[in-house]
Amino acid sequence: MGRLNPNFDCIPSDFYVTPPRALPPLLPFLEPQRRYVEPAAGNGALIDLLAQHGHCCVAAFDIDPHRNDIAARNALDLGEADLGDATIFLTNLPWSWPVFPQLVKHLIALRPLWTLAPARFAHAARSATLVDRCSHIVCVPRLQWIPGTRDQSTQDTVWLRFDASHRGGPHFYPRETRSADPWATEA
Repeated sequence: MGRLNPNFDCIPSDFYVTPPRALPPLLPFLEPQRRYVEPAAGNGALIDLLAQHGHCCVAAFDIDPHRNDIAARNALDLGEADLGDATIFLTNLPWSWPVFPQLVKHLIALRPLWTLAPARFAHAARSATLVDRCSHIVCVPRLQWIPGTRDQSTQDTVWLRFDASHRGGPHFYPRETRSADPWATEA
């Protein structure tokens, strides 16, 4: 995530807490009371946000967990036995290359995956194989990733939904606008 703002150093281990503002665009795409696994849980911020909306985390893992109810595991080592009755992964994976695509490939072999990601991911040539497995791109407002800063990120963020059985690339869901007509002008 080093490109979030070139004025700041990267945070070790890509430990960027998921901002609450990231969640509302995702919620309409989740079935009620979704049971999921969080494979890169960090400090559990996303788990807590999803719980406020009735979703249930059945297992949480992180390579460097920041609270006691998150197991210390590398997501690349997860298998069927770790997933319980979860039907999907919901997470904010580390964005560093090549970690991000390795995690996506591994996780979608087990369950569909929703993850936050930089919007530029879908435009990169090296992402082409994974973009074919991406069914949804959901736009998110600019987020404040660096605690205590005044400004939002200098790049756009999206929710990506990956599914190993999906082919043909994503549907794009832009941010909601004030007018149903994108060409309408305000008076």
